This record gives sequence, C-alpha cells and structure tokens, in this order.
Amino acid sequence: MDKEDIIANKARKSISNFCMEDCKSYCCRKNYLVMNKKQLNVVVGNKKEEYKDQIKEIEKDKYSLFLGKSDKPCPSLNKDFKCSIYNNKLRPKACSNFPLFLDKKTKTALLSPRCLAVRVNLLFPYVKKLQGLGYKILEAGEISRFEGNMELTEKIIKSLNKKP
Repeated sequence: MDKEDIIANKARKSISNFCMEDCKSYCCRKNYLVMNKKQLNVVVGNKKEEYKDQIKEIEKDKYSLFLGKSDKPCPSLNKDFKCSIYNNKLRPKACSNFPLFLDKKTKTALLSPRCLAVRVNLLFPYVKKLQGLGYKILEAGEISRFEGNMELTEKIIKSLNKKP
C-alpha cells in the first residue's frame, strides 16, 4: 500500500465516530450511490421492492441508488448509523473511499463537499500530509463547481469501480 493510501485510510478512520455520533451518517441518508449489479444486490439486499423507485439503471451494469428521501436512507444503514455491510468485499468502493478520493495519476485529492467532517475541516492533518507528498487538494467549493462536469464525474466513478 502506498503512503497516500495509508494517509487516506487513516483520515477516513479518524472521522468514523464523528460520522455515527455527530452527523448521523448523512452521506448514507442524503446522497446517491453509483454501483454495479452485484454491489446493488449487496446494498439493497431483500429490500429491492421497497427501494425500486430509488434505483435507476444509468447504463449497462451501472445503477444509481437515490438516498434523498428522509424516510429511506441507505438500506444497509442500521438504526445506530453503522453500515451493516461494512466488511463485505462487494461494498461499493465509493462507500469505503468517502469522503476522500485520490487520483494518483494526477496527484489530486478530492474532498466531498457533502461530508460534514470535510466542511468542519476534520481532515486537515491528513490533507497536509497529502500535500507534503505533492498532492493538489480540491476543496469543497472547488469540487462543487465540478459536480456538473460529467467528464470529471465519470472519471471519479471509473476510479471508484476499479478493483484494488
């Protein structure tokens, strides 16, 4: 594992209690998730009928699960705001990488503006370490400007779906 992966994993782990206790897993309650069919089956499990209106096939073997309905968070989110499929190998990579996404080729780190921990700067020490490795950090405001950019969005999705 590369230094930047170690730093990114430590950063994600550093906010886990904050995610469950303070923000109540907002990303799993108010977001969308892009994944393949196998991942969809793992995430939705036996609740496919209940979530059918929130699942959209966006291309062959690529689905989007809308998590914006207040009464329907991610089907894998427990009442204690923990992920029931956290250790499943088919858990979408977007979930495990959230809110810090690395693009090693361009040495760019993307921080999700949808993450409260990013908004309150809890990842600052890790961002500094990534910058020390030559990474350019796109701040929340910069990322939101790119959200409508399909080319960048597609690039992020492709990198998330790559096998480690």
